[in-house]
Amino acid sequence: TPEPRLRLNLLRAVAERQLADRANMDSRASTLSEQHWPKTPDSPTSPSRSTPVPRNLSRPGSAWRRRPEHPLPRLPVSARSSNRGVTERYGELCEGSGMLPKFARTVQRGFHGTELDITASGLGDLQLKALLNDKNLLNTDQITRWRLRDSRLTDVGIIDFVTAIRLTVEVIDISLNRLSMEGSRVLSERMRNDLCFLRVVDLSGNGISDEPARILARGLLCCSALLRLDMNSNTLRDGTELGNLCAGHTVLTRLSLRRNFLGGAGVAALFEGILQNAEAGFQLADVDVAWNGIGSFNGLAAGKAIGAVLRNSGTLYHCDLSYNSMDASTCAFIAEGLKDNHSLYGLHVVGNAVS
Repeated sequence: TPEPRLRLNLLRAVAERQLADRANMDSRASTLSEQHWPKTPDSPTSPSRSTPVPRNLSRPGSAWRRRPEHPLPRLPVSARSSNRGVTERYGELCEGSGMLPKFARTVQRGFHGTELDITASGLGDLQLKALLNDKNLLNTDQITRWRLRDSRLTDVGIIDFVTAIRLTVEVIDISLNRLSMEGSRVLSERMRNDLCFLRVVDLSGNGISDEPARILARGLLCCSALLRLDMNSNTLRDGTELGNLCAGHTVLTRLSLRRNFLGGAGVAALFEGILQNAEAGFQLADVDVAWNGIGSFNGLAAGKAIGAVLRNSGTLYHCDLSYNSMDASTCAFIAEGLKDNHSLYGLHVVGNAVS
């Protein structure tokens, strides 16, 4: 439209005028330096060390120059788009939302084949939406591994992301964002429908409570290729639905739930599902439930369930039970289950009453 062009031309004219004024100022400063500091054999072009330097004089090179009182205004990013990699579409979308198109270079640097890694970029919901709507800058058809860890996303941005991804996606890492009920529903619904190639999901540090976790577990059960699930550092207390996920998933190999609030009852429900997984001959081999406060409530039930898994599972090779404040009676059930176990490779029990 004419108005943005007129504004851009005006800014360019102001910048050119400022540059001309600066050139004149530099010329006057050079003349002033020659008058105040005559050349000497020891220092032909600069003042002696004992000579005081006038205010606002700097020496970027060999000549003394006066610094401008105020920095020169820079042109808008849209006027420098060729140097920043900003496409026209992304610039228009950002301008319509009142934002600077400052993440184009971040996205370009984040591409590694079919993987996009913009971890800790501070992206935000609106910037992600603008990027997803620019096919020249971010072609979602070519991306199979998404790493959006710590990108300041909420349900709004996560819903836009879930809507944009393609059915060929293999890795979703949206850890250290903020995922609640609405975003969990949309993500679970997408998992139920067409994410049949999804292998790795990381939802750690999203503040997920029990109800969103139940919804997500039902969707994850439909991802037939899922190998690894990380839900660390959330607020989970009920392990029933996650136990059902373990019991029914045929290829799930690693489950990490460290730093939640499962307690004894939640861990007992989880390991009942893990026991069904082992009895069915499925593949769950690595379980991490460290820092879950098993000993704080109903620890004996958890000890019995863990012992039963250790006694009957031939696939579990690594289990982390560290720092769960389990007492000696709870650990005794675990020790009983270990007597005839010949498949476990690693068991971590530091932070419990095991001795």
